[in-house]
Formats: sequence, C-alpha cells, structure tokens
Amino acid sequence: MDASAGAGVRANGPVSAPGSLVSSTLGPPLSPEELEEEPQSSLTDITQMWIKFGKTFAIIFPIYVLGYFEFSFSWVLIGLAAFFWWRRSYGSNKEYRINRALAFLEHEEKEVRQRVATSELPLWTRTGRQNGLISSLIG
Repeated sequence: MDASAGAGVRANGPVSAPGSLVSSTLGPPLSPEELEEEPQSSLTDITQMWIKFGKTFAIIFPIYVLGYFEFSFSWVLIGLAAFFWWRRSYGSNKEYRINRALAFLEHEEKEVRQRVATSELPLWTRTGRQNGLISSLIG
C-alpha cells in the first residue's frame, strides 16, 4: 500500500512536510500586543465569579422563597402593576409632568406668536392692545 501511495501521502491522509508552517494549535496566532498583556490575576477572576454568583442568587432566591411558601408569582406581578399604576396616577411625579406639559405649551405659544403675523391669528389670541385696536376699527 505504501508503495502505491505518493511520497507525501499516507494510508490515513497526507503527511505534512517537516518544517512546514502549519501549526497544530487551534485558533489564530496571537498578536504581539496580546502576547505582552498580562493575564488577569486570580483575584480578579474570583471577584468576577462572586459578582456573577451574587446577581444570579439575587434573581433566583426570591423566586425560590415564593415557591417554598406556595405563593403564586402572579400575585407579585399583580401587586407590582397596581403599585406602578398608583405611583403614576397619584405620585409626586404627576405634578412634575403637569408642570412640564404647561411649560411646553407656554413655550409653543411664544414660538407661534413670533413666527406667525399677528393679523393671521384669531381674535382671542391677540393681546389686549391689539384687541382694543380691532374693536375700535370694527365698532
């Protein structure tokens, strides 16, 4: 079998030439910048692991406690929905939103008065002096 196969071929496949540039490692070669970087310390790895564990625990533990006390998670969602609705409707945030909307309308009114000629505006939007002038012309 070996005699019928070529010089660079084995029974299982081609043989790489000695001194070839083909590497047996997987993945692309590292750049010089990556070689110069120091690997992360074990303290950093441990800290990141504990942070990830803490986040996962903070998510899973409340769900476990609810199940342990046979408390349906849907009641928690209903309670949260009611709380957020109440806070949106009656919370201190409502006054801020109303004041912000009024300030926006006042700014919009000033912009319209500056851009549009006074004669094009309806009678009720004109200032008192202009209303008096128009009423004296009409009457």
